[in-house]
Amino acid sequence: MHPAPAARAAFRAANSVDLTRVGSGRLGEFAEQNALPAAVRFAADHALSELLQNIIDHSTAGEIEYEFTVDAHRLTLTILDDGAPFDPLSVPSPDLELSIDDRPIGGLGVHMMRKLMDGISYQRLNGRNQIVMTKRISSPSQLNS
Repeated sequence: MHPAPAARAAFRAANSVDLTRVGSGRLGEFAEQNALPAAVRFAADHALSELLQNIIDHSTAGEIEYEFTVDAHRLTLTILDDGAPFDPLSVPSPDLELSIDDRPIGGLGVHMMRKLMDGISYQRLNGRNQIVMTKRISSPSQLNS
């Protein structure tokens, strides 16, 4: 049995209030075209939406590029923005034992991304922030591309 060939889709967008909705829609289309399992779709969509919304809400980025690739074993989401340097992985995990009133604001979205995805990395590359998130596909036979 031969592994499924890799599929790729790449997009460029201005930072706008529609970024999260459009990015999520494009990921949904890519997932459908590549028959990704529901659990992979769910995790990737929530992690991507959180990251794109953080760019909208907190970043100085003007342009965002994002790419989806999938092979028989994993889905990879790569997001680049031209905003000020910011490593979301430097955000400490929230203390979930604290009450909501005692917990500082922030950090839950990054925590959620870490829990949903199998791998997340950050680097500053050519003056841009690059986040790469991966999600394993539990069984290569679940990918019917």
